[in-house]
Amino acid sequence: MSKAINWPEKYADEILKENKNEIKIALRLGTLYDENEYYKQDDIVDIRTGDKILRKAQIACPTKTTKIKNIATSDLYRLKGDLHSNDSIVKFLTDTYNKKVDEETTVTIITYKNLDIVEEEA
Repeated sequence: MSKAINWPEKYADEILKENKNEIKIALRLGTLYDENEYYKQDDIVDIRTGDKILRKAQIACPTKTTKIKNIATSDLYRLKGDLHSNDSIVKFLTDTYNKKVDEETTVTIITYKNLDIVEEEA
């Protein structure tokens, strides 16, 4: 099974409408993905919702960690459309992981470039 970046089903349409070659980011709680170098620059990964592979992506640069309050504005706008503020990120991560999250929580930033849509799934 190839590496994947998983998004909730509610983002499926947005993922399919994103431009090919567009740089996006995903956030994951903690530092585990960064410490273990799970995503390496130039890796090709699946962008998934549930069990569907919607498109391929290429990891654009090494992962990095930061506190939610320190996420750069330029990175905020690379997230999904409803995640462009710290408050929305906190709510999303709290709901997704069912854990206490606040602006002091450390996250790993995964930067990726959209590639082709997987037609049979889309």
